[in-house]
Amino acid sequence: MLALSNLNEHVLTILQRCSHLKQLQAYLTVLGHSQTQLHAFKLVRFCTITLSNLTYARAIFNQLTHPNVVYFYAAMITAYASQPDHVSSIVLYRNMFREENTQPNQFVYPYALKSFPEVMVSLGTEMEDNLYGVG
Repeated sequence: MLALSNLNEHVLTILQRCSHLKQLQAYLTVLGHSQTQLHAFKLVRFCTITLSNLTYARAIFNQLTHPNVVYFYAAMITAYASQPDHVSSIVLYRNMFREENTQPNQFVYPYALKSFPEVMVSLGTEMEDNLYGVG
């Protein structure tokens, strides 16, 4: 079995020249690293930024047993807001508040606010109340 540092280098090398994303994910699953935060985050970011494949990125996100790291949410919200899927951006933003110990940070708010005009006023009012509560 590869040492963790070698595995990290191997995963990053494959991602840089990746055409076999599903194989990489399967490889990480076989090694027991599919839930490793670093690898899962790299896969999600690769899907959203490089491939613009939000469906696959969301599938990876949904498979995480504890996706309560704000950076996973930020990656997905940013991707949805950058695509014309503002409703998904706001829905995911709202889901952050349902997770324990996961609150939006300064990187999430601009993208959530970008989606604000595109969704119902009631959702926007709720987000505005949350913003005032954070400061």
